[in-house]
Amino acid sequence: KTITPPEQMQAWRTQAHLLQQSIIELMPKLENIASKQKAQAVAFEKLLPLTNSTEIETAWIKAEEMISNSEKLELTKANNKKQLDVLVDEQSNSQSELKTLQDKQKANHQTWAGLMTNLKLPAEASTNNASQHVNAITNIHQHHKEAKDFEIRISKMETDNKEILEKLTKVLETLSITETPTEAADIKRLLATLSQKLSDAKQAAVSQKSLKTDLELAQAALDKIKEDAATHKTTLKPLGDISLEDLSSHFEDMRKKTKATKDYDDAQNALIQEASGEDIPTFAKKLVNKNSAIIAGELEAVKSELAQCSESRDKELQEFANAKANLERLEKQAGSHILSAQRELLKSQCSEQAKEFAMLTLAKAVLETTIKNYRKTNQGPLLIKANAYLKTLTNNSLVAIVPTDADGKKSLQLQRVESEEKFAINFEAGNIEAGEGSTFLSDGTADQLFLALRLAGIENNLAKLEEPLPVILDDILINFDDARALSTLRCLAGFSSKTQVILFTHHQHLLKLVAGSDFADKVFTHQLG
Repeated sequence: KTITPPEQMQAWRTQAHLLQQSIIELMPKLENIASKQKAQAVAFEKLLPLTNSTEIETAWIKAEEMISNSEKLELTKANNKKQLDVLVDEQSNSQSELKTLQDKQKANHQTWAGLMTNLKLPAEASTNNASQHVNAITNIHQHHKEAKDFEIRISKMETDNKEILEKLTKVLETLSITETPTEAADIKRLLATLSQKLSDAKQAAVSQKSLKTDLELAQAALDKIKEDAATHKTTLKPLGDISLEDLSSHFEDMRKKTKATKDYDDAQNALIQEASGEDIPTFAKKLVNKNSAIIAGELEAVKSELAQCSESRDKELQEFANAKANLERLEKQAGSHILSAQRELLKSQCSEQAKEFAMLTLAKAVLETTIKNYRKTNQGPLLIKANAYLKTLTNNSLVAIVPTDADGKKSLQLQRVESEEKFAINFEAGNIEAGEGSTFLSDGTADQLFLALRLAGIENNLAKLEEPLPVILDDILINFDDARALSTLRCLAGFSSKTQVILFTHHQHLLKLVAGSDFADKVFTHQLG
């Protein structure tokens, strides 16, 4: 069953009440009309004998009209009565529904009163008051929950503070600091001091790491030097048993042995080449069958050479005997012991200088190899980055830095492309610091070259640092015109994305150049003094 809303039921009740009042007001009028009709009928009956037919007809018509009106009134009365009955029924139903709603309202009121009692509010509290009270309770619960969370966080922070304090105490004990600070200001100052020490330690670790790398490289170079020195020592060891007087003849013998070994190797190689793939015994048999006259001639030549060698040997032996006799004679003369001591001293000095010369020669070879390897590893990437910076600094006027090795002298060249003809001109940079107004490059171009190389080197070193250091430049734009200065400032603004760049200058016009540039948002100025 559909329940009519209370508002519509109330409207029906009001309408029924108005209709009932209208009927009550009409009832006296109907009774009055009925009495009048009855009086008219009595009067009509009395007047009927006294009037003529025309009057009777007129009266009859009036009577019919009155009867018609009376019937209409009766019909209206009946309709009103039906409507009244319907309204009474509806009123009864509405009263029943109203009673049901009142019962529900009463139950709801009791429920509401119970809820308000639970909320510590009076039973007649409005929904707005209840809503505000519920919101207040919700906020209280939320604050209570947040308070619990804060308590947990505070407890955890206290635990963390306790652990940090214990660790700090251990650190202070390690650093030989006896007093543990308790005040926030003292702890803050101590943390600042420890932070500075930590930063210094990190920097020292970076330096130590770099030094360790250098030490490893130096150790590797030293091991190589020791290995080469051991090889040379083994080679030169027999020289230590030879007297200074016999050293030259020993070197001559070594040269002869070396030459003989080389001649033997050359003869063997020639023999193998002459054999054309045949084995040596077979080829030897062929040589045995060679023309005896040729062999005899070669044998005579060998005998002649042998005789010359014997003669030379006898001559050298005689010279050696003469020299030995002269030496013995000199040793017997007065002051010979002084000369002998000087000789031994000179021999010792020569030996030490020979060792030093050998070590320096080996060190030079290792150093040249190390420099060559370093250039091979680092020169290419460095020049690639330097070329990119140089193009930016010169607005593509200078397009490349080219290393050269003319006549064994290493230098740099700058390659310039002229206007639309793309005509390449090489500027040697080997004598770039010859003095003011260099013959090869202008001061501004030289400064641009050095700046490009230095920025490339700094960029390579930034990757090795845990914390990048700022780049500080002091009035590097003195020799630059406005175009070069603007290009350089643009390049430095781009470089600032890698690390902080600080430029000191006393030229005010540079600020105007920056203010009108496309990179002004990357530049921050500060006036000193």
